[in-house]
Amino acid sequence: IGAAGTTSWERCCLGVPSIVVPIAENQNQIAINLMLSNASISIVNSEKGYVDMVKIVNSFLLDSNKLKNLSEISSSIVDGHGVRRVTNMILK
Repeated sequence: IGAAGTTSWERCCLGVPSIVVPIAENQNQIAINLMLSNASISIVNSEKGYVDMVKIVNSFLLDSNKLKNLSEISSSIVDGHGVRRVTNMILK
């Protein structure tokens, strides 16, 4: 369970299945895009976030394939080679 900021990409790179909660306005779109990609479960603009989260965690306990699928999809989004690409662009 984590915020929808930069750490989202770190969790994706590691294939950590995540429940994403935006904690700032600029994180809403990230949370929505991760959810639309099936790379995470996102709780966006929910006044009942705690209740939603309990239901989501319980659904994982009942179906471990959900965790596996989230892990596989999220790890396919980020390859972990971003630093190398940025460095190569700077050095060119």
